[in-house]
Amino acid sequence: MLVKRDGTDWRDLTNDKFFDRYPRWSPDGKQITFTSDRSGRYEIWVMNADGTNLRQVTAGASNHATFPLWSHDGARILFYRQSVNYLVDVNKGLDQTLQELPPIGTGDFFIAWDWSPDGKKLLGTNSKNEVVYFSFETNRYEKVVDRGTFGMWMGDSVRIVFTSQEKAYLADVLTKRVREIFTSPDPSTRNIYISADDQLLYFTLGSNESDIWLLDLP
Repeated sequence: MLVKRDGTDWRDLTNDKFFDRYPRWSPDGKQITFTSDRSGRYEIWVMNADGTNLRQVTAGASNHATFPLWSHDGARILFYRQSVNYLVDVNKGLDQTLQELPPIGTGDFFIAWDWSPDGKKLLGTNSKNEVVYFSFETNRYEKVVDRGTFGMWMGDSVRIVFTSQEKAYLADVLTKRVREIFTSPDPSTRNIYISADDQLLYFTLGSNESDIWLLDLP
């Protein structure tokens, strides 16, 4: 679904029986990648921002692919499959050889949530819910803080925003300094993000809905 920032002009980009999840904008705002089961299992798909030119970019494995993430230049997509992260070239077709990221450690896993603007680092979490980043330059993982989720890079590729227990924090991955920047009064707050210009935080609030039904007893 696509909607303007002021909450107007809601439009479905996919409207069928399939489950489509984890959409991500391409850096130029012209494409969207997401996970879908429309091929029979969850694979990574790409389409134009208006919903046209839908195409599959991963295939050939027995396990689901999920959590797609664009590279800073829009040429590749990182995705997660059975505790391993892979890189796929968007333009090379389904039979290409995928690049595999090194494992974070025995019995551990790394789920990336954001790619730094300079293209040099991935930010995510491990099996302990620690905030961790991977450096393409050093080919190593490094912990930033002991607890957090949904980390995102700021424009300088050094500071990050992440959440923990309805609070948002700002951290420096080099100095490891952390400070709180937002506390939500609503316990259903989750998925806090930062805008591309580093000026706005936005987040979702959970809500529950139910219906009351009446039936006649025999």
